[in-house]
Amino acid sequence: MGLARVLREIGSVQVDPLEVVGRSQDLALSSRVVGYRPPDLERTLYRERTLFEWGGGLVIRPVEEFPYLIHRMQEFEHHPKWENFGRTQRALVDRVLRAVEERGPLGSRDLPEGAKVESYRASRDTGLALYYLWLTGRLVIHHREKGERVYDLTTRCIPRRFLRAVPAPAAREYLVARAMDRWGLPNRSEVHSALHWAHPDGHSPKVTREWIATRERKGDLVRVEVEGQPQPQWTTPEGAEQLSRLERDLVPAGWNARSATSEEEAVFLAPLDVVIRDTRARRFFGFQYRWEVYVPAAKRKWGYYTLPILYGDALRARADLRFDRDSETLRVLGFWLEENNDAGDANLAAAIGRGLARLRDMVGAQRVDLTKMTPRAFAAGVRSAT
Repeated sequence: MGLARVLREIGSVQVDPLEVVGRSQDLALSSRVVGYRPPDLERTLYRERTLFEWGGGLVIRPVEEFPYLIHRMQEFEHHPKWENFGRTQRALVDRVLRAVEERGPLGSRDLPEGAKVESYRASRDTGLALYYLWLTGRLVIHHREKGERVYDLTTRCIPRRFLRAVPAPAAREYLVARAMDRWGLPNRSEVHSALHWAHPDGHSPKVTREWIATRERKGDLVRVEVEGQPQPQWTTPEGAEQLSRLERDLVPAGWNARSATSEEEAVFLAPLDVVIRDTRARRFFGFQYRWEVYVPAAKRKWGYYTLPILYGDALRARADLRFDRDSETLRVLGFWLEENNDAGDANLAAAIGRGLARLRDMVGAQRVDLTKMTPRAFAAGVRSAT
């Protein structure tokens, strides 16, 4: 399955620059695409251009969604922070845009003459102008050099057929539907987030309740009660049919794995994967998860880059991992089973071993170091399958 097709199915993948055991976006795609390697994403983004990156919380989306986002891009010109920048720095913005028009793709390092600024987004005002032009849709990310964004004109990178904006009302409906598809079974808070994302200034909790009620009456949304959850969730009629099949122990159409299932090969979930983001790991799996990258070392319970491990339809373990590039070794720095009695589960150990082998190949490691993995007998079972 191609990356563009996968993104159409799951909606988007959040980008994170940290590369401890692999970037979050690579981990998310590797868990869904057989034989995925990071260069596949670079090729699809920057050569084939069937995907693009955009948004303050940077995500990768299919290029077909570009027309639906144009109105959101334009709205940033009226966001209080960026409206002030666009108004007070108009000459700078125009100068930077002309530079890209005349010189081709440029990054912040290509415009060293800018004045220094205090900003999370850039160290110079020219870099901030590039970011502003990208956020408001006139530039796109052409490629990256050592992780740094290099921008070019949108009209030179996005196919012409995707440059015509979809009318705002239809675009908002589409973006809400896509956001809800991505959540899978959104609760009221997540529905509200989807509505707020599509139309930031137009939604209060009351409006969200009315929106849900209207779509329930029309049959566009189906209320779902999830065992153990105090709040209802919602899905589409198609999603309700899939849930009905699952309740009858039937696999919905299109759900068959192209290679190993998660019972045969455990999946190491990306820290920003929508499956476990926010409170979803606890809500759906009873799994307490916190990404501890930004937690002081002394306060970490698990580890710097600990990933949940999916086996079958349950999160059964977690591992703190690091890829040591100098020795080409994928190291398991810590490992924890959710249930102590799983220590004797040979099938689970073998599945985790196969999942580690997949991860090893994705990051380009030559070996896996399990010396810190316990219990030792369980680690031996993992080792035999890597």
